[in-house]
Amino acid sequence: MAFVFLVMLFAWAAKQDSRFPCFVAANVPSSRTVYYLHTTPAHWTAANSTCTRYGGHLVRAKDGDKLKADLKTLDWHGAFNNLTKDVWTGLYRLEGGRFMWSGCENYTWPGLNPPPTFPPYCYSMDKTYHLKPLDCTEKLPYICQIEEGQCWFLPAEDYKFKDEVKGNRSSADLNACARLCRNYIDPTSECWGFSEESNECVLYNSSARHIYLNEMVKYLDVVASSTVYLKICAGGETTTMNPVPSAARVKPEPENCTQPHKGEAWQEEGVCYCDCDQPPVILTAEYLSLSTDDKINKIVEELLVDASNTSASFRKLNSIDDKRPSAQSLGALGIGVICVVFGGLILLDLNRLISHISSVFCKEETPTSNESTQPREAEINL
Repeated sequence: MAFVFLVMLFAWAAKQDSRFPCFVAANVPSSRTVYYLHTTPAHWTAANSTCTRYGGHLVRAKDGDKLKADLKTLDWHGAFNNLTKDVWTGLYRLEGGRFMWSGCENYTWPGLNPPPTFPPYCYSMDKTYHLKPLDCTEKLPYICQIEEGQCWFLPAEDYKFKDEVKGNRSSADLNACARLCRNYIDPTSECWGFSEESNECVLYNSSARHIYLNEMVKYLDVVASSTVYLKICAGGETTTMNPVPSAARVKPEPENCTQPHKGEAWQEEGVCYCDCDQPPVILTAEYLSLSTDDKINKIVEELLVDASNTSASFRKLNSIDDKRPSAQSLGALGIGVICVVFGGLILLDLNRLISHISSVFCKEETPTSNESTQPREAEINL
């Protein structure tokens, strides 16, 4: 009994002491996060303003493993690994010593407090996902993030979960199974994949984010005519978009945080399940930063149809080679009918045509009466 009391007392003391970080599991499933890698360098304030301009904020690198798992799923064509500098994150320190994440979220990590004499500064992140203090006037690439909608499921055909990977079975169809996987979470794990086996839905959980997608060789076997569905809660694009021009202000200033941060957004609506391998559309940062009127004009421009570029117009001006035997036979028959019809018309009028041609040539060769009398008159006059 005394041992249990000591354990409870130690746990209570750990919660009260900031030197003992307490990582509490999320009470809602993951939502979808979209990351935009801006490769055009900017100082911290300009980078933060650029993210805010299209509804995002500088990346919150609160959990290096989570961020690494997310970025590993993105198709950035090596742009992140090819960077020669660190990238800005949303962590910054105010002059009073208070730490904040961009987007009005308090800094909660212990162990990274700077020396008291250090001036206000911002945090960058290297390619190993470690944070480093840096002068905010430095110009670095940066990552913006937006919490946008729900996760989606990638069908991985000809794959099957290995036998040692245990799952939870349930009686449900694909749509219901996707909703179960989207909604399932417990204090230690979350559903990151499911499959349909013997008319049963099998959910596969893990405490590691995107574990089955990032380590397919370790957890999946290649099996023909089998399909597993992997949950993806990340998306991303790269952009060379110019940062928002900012004034001489380069030091972070307190944000107007009128509402407390509520964490990741999560929607109660059902999953829009689609048996396809195409992810949800990710709008570009350039488009998101446009004004409402400019967005409307772009949508109208996309909806306009050029009549000269339609399939009907194209078919009028172009013929298609049809190699089917039936089509070729019909074509030959049509040519034969046309030849017979027009050939018959020519044959019916052939005699008249010949006589007409003969009369034309005969008239040209026969001299006129005036021409035949002119020499005789000339002889008489002589």
